[in-house]
Amino acid sequence: MSEEYMVVLPFPPSVNSYYGIACNGRIPHKYVKERGRLYREDVIKIIRERELDIRANVPLEVSVMVSPPDNRVHDLDNILKCLFDSLTHANFWEDDAYVRKLNMEFVEQESYTKPGSVLVHMKAL
Repeated sequence: MSEEYMVVLPFPPSVNSYYGIACNGRIPHKYVKERGRLYREDVIKIIRERELDIRANVPLEVSVMVSPPDNRVHDLDNILKCLFDSLTHANFWEDDAYVRKLNMEFVEQESYTKPGSVLVHMKAL
């Protein structure tokens, strides 16, 4: 594993639009909604194209810079679930349990971001 990686990804759906609840008989269960599945497919494609499917399995420090697509209020914590699950499915890391240090912030449009994107910077601790 190289020492650090950066990737710009689309803005993820919030956890509220990522999960749904279905009831089969009497037992409710969570499932990933279509919007979440489509986002996951986009992330997998980007990670594979950039050859970042490295299955990192060491303690990681991750920074996430979020550039929202609009002026609505967005909760940082609602962004993480879909983003991290998608990175796991894309084999960027083996599991997000390896994230030991996390910094996350909203940023104004910078040279490395565009509205409606997230910049993920990961390095081994």
